[in-house]
Amino acid sequence: MLEAETRDGRTRDPDERFAARTLDLDLLLYDAQRIDAPGLVVPHPRLHERAFALTPLADLAPDVLHPVLGVTVGALAAKHAGESGIRRWHQPLSLPVKAGLPGGRRAR
Repeated sequence: MLEAETRDGRTRDPDERFAARTLDLDLLLYDAQRIDAPGLVVPHPRLHERAFALTPLADLAPDVLHPVLGVTVGALAAKHAGESGIRRWHQPLSLPVKAGLPGGRRAR
């Protein structure tokens, strides 16, 4: 992800942690894993505080549990709804249903 940011022209100034940037990619969750390594913490340490990340994540996966807090992404998003001025420009996409998954399940 850091390589993708760099390829797109992102530069990092260690003295300006919250400066404006052209691109900022964050790994929010990785299944139910907890990772605490130099340069990588998963789930994102401030995910539960950020409506701008929770709102679209809840559109995609509202029932996914935050692996540290044990609360669904949908519940976290609802808790912060309207707090930071997040609003949708359009309704979430309605993806076509596809057949043919193992076990007769249908993908969306």
